[in-house]
Amino acid sequence: MSNRPLITITDFFSKVTKDTNFDIPAQNEVKIAPIEKMDSESKVQIQTYQLGLDTSLLLYSGEFVLVRDLQENSILMGNHSIPLKIIPGSIQRKRGKMYQIDPKNEGMSTWTCSENQILNLRINNAPRAHAKDGVWYAQYHTMVNGLPKEVAFQENGNYKKFKCKEEAQEFVKILEHQPFEWQISIQKMLTLPKHSVGRYYSLLFQPHVIQLKAPSKTLASSIREFWGNHVTEEQILTTAWVLGMWLTDGSAGRPEITQIQEDIHNPEHSHTSIVDRLVDWRNSMNVPKNRSDFVKVTKIGSSGNSCYSIYFGQSKRKVDGTTQGRLSELLKSYGIYYEKAIPLDLLRESEEIRLNVLGGIIDGDAFFESLKKDYEISAKMLHFAQGLSDLAKGLGFRVGKIATKICRTKEGKEFSGYRLHISGDLHALSPYIVLKYKRCGTKEERGRILTRDGTCTGFKIEETNEEEFVEFSIQENCQCISRDFLVI
Repeated sequence: MSNRPLITITDFFSKVTKDTNFDIPAQNEVKIAPIEKMDSESKVQIQTYQLGLDTSLLLYSGEFVLVRDLQENSILMGNHSIPLKIIPGSIQRKRGKMYQIDPKNEGMSTWTCSENQILNLRINNAPRAHAKDGVWYAQYHTMVNGLPKEVAFQENGNYKKFKCKEEAQEFVKILEHQPFEWQISIQKMLTLPKHSVGRYYSLLFQPHVIQLKAPSKTLASSIREFWGNHVTEEQILTTAWVLGMWLTDGSAGRPEITQIQEDIHNPEHSHTSIVDRLVDWRNSMNVPKNRSDFVKVTKIGSSGNSCYSIYFGQSKRKVDGTTQGRLSELLKSYGIYYEKAIPLDLLRESEEIRLNVLGGIIDGDAFFESLKKDYEISAKMLHFAQGLSDLAKGLGFRVGKIATKICRTKEGKEFSGYRLHISGDLHALSPYIVLKYKRCGTKEERGRILTRDGTCTGFKIEETNEEEFVEFSIQENCQCISRDFLVI
């Protein structure tokens, strides 16, 4: 981390004044607020939506609903992870000119709305060096009279000038990057010049983390039911990671996980640390072995490495109906023992639990692409890939399109599988990943600083035909979330 001091946002704007040659707003014209709390106009308590019938929204329960199926008792998810109740009597069917919003991220679907629909947008550009008449200045983005603009930096009432590009670039590195959000209607957006700041730099965005309605039965309560109240918080988090491992490298219908141990091609890619953690977890949870810690099986991995199965006992109950603390009992309680899936109750868990589940999935079956800085994960079933996508998006990561992938069994038989790519602020996942070679590392370790938020995407607006739409209102200072976890 650099030792250079950051210029705070308060100091930053205290030095900004008006000038006729540059767009320098007076301080009382600039609207400053923390990210996710900024409006371009006055705060309003009642917000009205006019969305196409087939637009899909996220419910507070974690399920999805088409706008055409909205009911007055439907509770929507807000971008601050609060439930949004629809104002009684506000749901109406109307007809009018419609526009299609097409996110550039190919993993996201289009949706439609009326010209009166308000877009919730983010400006995410970092300060930059800019030359004018041979002199270099530091430029940044802010709100001026309800619209975003790029303005020049001043110090003590005068422009801060730099002799060369390198000097200006070095200065902007110490300015605190301040993304901000603003709102504008479709109708007004289309009147802005195509290369204006508001139209050219505005992005649709995901919330950084979504916390759904808590499950009726949490992972912690299930574990303590099967293992007892003595189970620690650390053991609960490790169990979440074990669930992720089983979902990728486990055997459906069997309480076991298959892993390589030594990698004959690359010792740094050996999974000894995975095997050790699984065995340690089993021992700490007092799971009956019935077999040795791990046994070599006849299966050989695609890379030629020998595979081992780690067993976690059988699924048997005592005469009095209590369990003996087996992993299979926990998997059955989620309904995934015989058919792997990411259950809704896991998607509704705490952020820490979900991060551990995702960490286990990455340890088990993800390929880290160092050049693209993303994870590629394959799945046999579409419903599993979709659940994984929802898990990652709910944690604030960017997920690409779920693509079809031709796979082959060891006998050479082809079948259709699926794959997706997860990107974004991946270094935040590193503490939850055991295998060091799969960790993304910090931004400094990657040798670059990312100023663009992976949860943001550009978009296009296209006019469509006159169609029917649904109008409804909510009485919260919060926005709805789409099927793709975008704030709309």
